[in-house]
Amino acid sequence: MSVSEFRGVAHYHGADGVYAEGMESGTLKVYWGESKLYEDPSNAVRDCLQSLAPFLVETDGSDSSKSQDVFLINEFANFDDPTLANGLKQYFDLDDPKSLSLKHCGIALIGFDNPSYLEDGLNTDEGKLEIKLNEQVPAWLKQIKNRVGKEKIDHFDIHFICIPMRTVEEFRSYFLGLLEH
Repeated sequence: MSVSEFRGVAHYHGADGVYAEGMESGTLKVYWGESKLYEDPSNAVRDCLQSLAPFLVETDGSDSSKSQDVFLINEFANFDDPTLANGLKQYFDLDDPKSLSLKHCGIALIGFDNPSYLEDGLNTDEGKLEIKLNEQVPAWLKQIKNRVGKEKIDHFDIHFICIPMRTVEEFRSYFLGLLEH
């Protein structure tokens, strides 16, 4: 089985996840996903990257933060193709040479309250809202860059998804309401 067949494979546990991407070079990139939705963006960035860092910096082994997730992938990953599942497991077997081609990466989803969003129906000028949000992006990047340095994860491939919203609490209430139906 070719590593490129792993492209787009995902296995989820709760709000966070483990995602895999097979590279043409034979490398398997495993993206450890963390998400934090907080009122304050600084707290969301801090807690998200504090949670993500151990998955990236700790060496692989039975006592690492990711060991339970690796166990779940090895034992309970529910893929339709057993060849795909077995090929994926080789990368997590420390006795298999393919484990040397495993690259740990991260996905950080950070949601936070943002005053640019007005009460429902009042953000009628989308262009104006876009300008306000774009003006804030450099501050978000600075905050993320500082935290990445503090966590000593600046040499890892990490994808950031920043989601400003009117209120995180309102979003949670709405989302939980959808799950109840």
